[in-house]
Amino acid sequence: MLWSPLGLYKTNADLRNFRQRKGTSLAELRKAIPIAVIDDEPFAAEINLRNHGYVITQIGDVKRIDEVEKYRIVLCDLMGVGRHFDKNKQGASLIQEIRLAYPATIVVAYSGSSFNSPQARSAKENADLTIKKDEDISEWRRVLDDLLQKAADPYFLWQRTRLQLTNMEIDTRTILLLEDAYVRAVLDGDSEGKTFGAGIQKVKLSSDARAVVQGLVASAIFKIFVG
Repeated sequence: MLWSPLGLYKTNADLRNFRQRKGTSLAELRKAIPIAVIDDEPFAAEINLRNHGYVITQIGDVKRIDEVEKYRIVLCDLMGVGRHFDKNKQGASLIQEIRLAYPATIVVAYSGSSFNSPQARSAKENADLTIKKDEDISEWRRVLDDLLQKAADPYFLWQRTRLQLTNMEIDTRTILLLEDAYVRAVLDGDSEGKTFGAGIQKVKLSSDARAVVQGLVASAIFKIFVG
């Protein structure tokens, strides 16, 4: 087998300043990145946030985790949802499943009650952050704008994905090849993610690991920055 110098591979470090160089505005990010709300009751802030340009879809409770596949940010209530996964943990069970299946997806746990409940403590282990359901709309906007920038940062997306692949015990060489293909797809302006898709096909992955990396091909990041 021929040995290839590591210097020939692109790494995530090459993307560290990519988003800042493109300079996409917050207004564009609000329009481009879809946000899902998992709640069995109306989400009071939804109309106001839509009026500020966010693309928000309330999907109610979910029966299958792939119902959130196309969303880059998921807002999940802690109570009254998750009954198709774990009735005791409720929303916390959904947050855990989303984190495992879609590690690059940002998940926010919210609640109208105390965050000291067993469900809330469990949710904090996997959610990116927690927020009160009735928080002032200006705070919701501040939080979402910060998360939109993270959701559109290819460096951040790969960091999260790589960590999950490591936790799934994918070997280092495979992760290196996938990282190289991903970085090249972004830097080369491959809006369809074909370079990355081809890289995925060249390596052996379990079905679960393949689903994790394929989720990035459909990510809004390609459309926003290289499309």
